[in-house]
Amino acid sequence: MKKIVTYLFLVLAIPAVLSAQVKINEVLYATSGAQIELKNFGATSVDVSNWWLCALFRYTQISGMTVISGSLNIPAGGILALSGGSITLSSTASDLGLYTSNDFASSAAMEHFVQWGSAGQGRESVAVSKEIWTAGDFMPTVAQGHSIEYDADGDASTDWFDQANPTIGSENGVVTSIDDEGNNAVPDEFVLAQNYPNPFNPTTTILYTIAESSALTAVKVDVFNALGQKVRTLVNAQQSPGLHSVQWDAQDDAGRLVASGLYYYRLQAGVLTNTKRMVLLQ
Repeated sequence: MKKIVTYLFLVLAIPAVLSAQVKINEVLYATSGAQIELKNFGATSVDVSNWWLCALFRYTQISGMTVISGSLNIPAGGILALSGGSITLSSTASDLGLYTSNDFASSAAMEHFVQWGSAGQGRESVAVSKEIWTAGDFMPTVAQGHSIEYDADGDASTDWFDQANPTIGSENGVVTSIDDEGNNAVPDEFVLAQNYPNPFNPTTTILYTIAESSALTAVKVDVFNALGQKVRTLVNAQQSPGLHSVQWDAQDDAGRLVASGLYYYRLQAGVLTNTKRMVLLQ
């Protein structure tokens, strides 16, 4: 779980557009049978049957893997869950790259990449060449039975988090805090989760956590269009620590349906703020 240290005096930060339409969305590697989830973040369907996955210089074509759920022709906003194939995902240290062809040394063929355990794994250099990863960056390993999930907000190890309750085949879960006995606890960090579903039509849910404190926190959740203009205030209240959720029904503050396109939602809690993007499809 990553801590946000951006302060209130910052203006609305509009993240860069996702560099690829289909990305690795979740990896459950610390089991006898690895499972991999892909998500289509774009507005059109994508056939990935001829695409490849590569881990530690071992390769498998997606069409040769077992489909747990979803379709090889992933619809907009859809999820494909896979297992099997000829690759092995080490629970100690490995990489995983998603390719449109079997030209594994080509940055043009690579679509997405993640590595864990240590740096310099497998095709790290290809990901660095494509500018979707930084040399020496890696996601820490997670406990047996946990997965790593992507937050859809960038191309760094900090855009992945440890998920104690894997969600292979469905939308990624919210980051939660776990106490020493393994029970859900009041979170000690400020977290804004990716909305789900995304893309959506016409309603989507936004989850966020407010860090533990001795007092109520002033919280605002606003929606902005691609020009940075505010279209809706979803939350403007004092809230207690813990997990919260709010839905947006694609309407502005005047109750009018907004147009399809890219939108941003911003959470402000006390002196902290974070922004993520979402896509409305009408």
